[in-house]
Amino acid sequence: MLTLSAGANAPVSERAFATTVTWDARPGAPAVDVCALLLGTDGKVRSDADFVFYNQPTGGNGAVRCTASDAPGQACVRVALDVLPADVARVIVAASTDGRAFADVAGLRTEVTALGAGFAATCAVTATGPETVLVLAEFYRRGAAWKIRAVGQGYASGLAGLAQDYGVTVDDDSHAAAPTPHAPTPAAVPPRPSTPPPLPARPAAPPPTPGPALGGFPPAADSARLSDRALALRMEYRKRDAAAAMAACGLSGLRARVVVAMDASADMADIIRPPQARRPGGLTLQEHMENHAAITALIERLAAVAACAADDAEAEVWAYVNRHTRLRRKLSVAELPYWLKRDRLHALRHGIIPNQARVAAELADTYDAPAGSRPTLVLFFTASDLTDSAPLARTLTEAAALPVFWQFIGLGPTAFTTLRQVVTDLPARPAANCDFLALDEPGLITDPALFPELFAAYANWLTAATASGIARF
Repeated sequence: MLTLSAGANAPVSERAFATTVTWDARPGAPAVDVCALLLGTDGKVRSDADFVFYNQPTGGNGAVRCTASDAPGQACVRVALDVLPADVARVIVAASTDGRAFADVAGLRTEVTALGAGFAATCAVTATGPETVLVLAEFYRRGAAWKIRAVGQGYASGLAGLAQDYGVTVDDDSHAAAPTPHAPTPAAVPPRPSTPPPLPARPAAPPPTPGPALGGFPPAADSARLSDRALALRMEYRKRDAAAAMAACGLSGLRARVVVAMDASADMADIIRPPQARRPGGLTLQEHMENHAAITALIERLAAVAACAADDAEAEVWAYVNRHTRLRRKLSVAELPYWLKRDRLHALRHGIIPNQARVAAELADTYDAPAGSRPTLVLFFTASDLTDSAPLARTLTEAAALPVFWQFIGLGPTAFTTLRQVVTDLPARPAANCDFLALDEPGLITDPALFPELFAAYANWLTAATASGIARF
């Protein structure tokens, strides 16, 4: 049986599945129920009827069913992909307790099996915190094919938190953990606007072959402390390219606070891969390795930016989805072994759908400073377009007087039409405080091509912001 760790996915060719959840139903243990949500392309339910749970056990014309079991400690959600309405793009499978944390549920296990024969997988999803709802797995369309992903994201707010995230009507007076018993109503969030085809991939030359001389300068102290000699050598080249880009943009010697806001949603899982890998059959093992290499390179590049541009050679890191966390440990060249050991940026699962506006508002509040203060450079990564332009536009407009520059970086093939429009259509300001950069294939662009893109708009803003008294060194 295939084991899918949280965030991992696999293609499926079968069309009917049972997601069976088992646990140790010993006396005094929390009771567990299963539920499912049918989501459209906007990531929201089409109506309250798309929330399938114990009081509404079927949905999608019978395509999704929650079934009870006579055996204690077992429940099941059955999904018939071929029967799903054409406008259903994802089916989320979750489990909830009677109000106690999943950390108290012993022996939790999730198995997804094709009905009849064929696909069988275990979703290795656990919870150790206060979560009372845990999203276990999701089926989602990828072109004409379907894939399954182990999710492992939880809510401490019960089914109400899960329902609200996906657009289900919840009774605010009673904070009910289920839809109100009125006729189904459409989800409140409008669908995402249509987007043009993705931009073509950036041309990228093969990466340079490192030489032994390191350009004539010895390794810096932070690189020298790295235990991996190949990594230390690679970081010297990355820092050299970052410093050259800063010099070309007129930023030599100008250091600021550097902040990284990283999308930690499941959408990050499949975006970094060679163009030829985008096919219905999903990723091969080699392509998964390339995926990992591209993410590793991105973290290394951010450490190089911090080494050259940050006051203390460290970047502050925020991980966000629907909610966000400011990580205590900073990203630096010396700390790379810690950051590269695991995917630290995606270890925190706070919801499903990224809320860029919410974390941007929190960043603006956190790095608010009087006019004339030292600047802050925010490198804001996202794998999803905005669902609503107004909140982010309002935050960026209000933050125009702050010594903060926002470099938004879109990762993957999404066109980011709404985010581009927000950045382009903001009202006139003394200094244009934001920019958008698309990286359709982050694993293919070289350091000498990437670093100037990260610094160019920031340098232009800094010139205008210094002249207008917004920022200073």
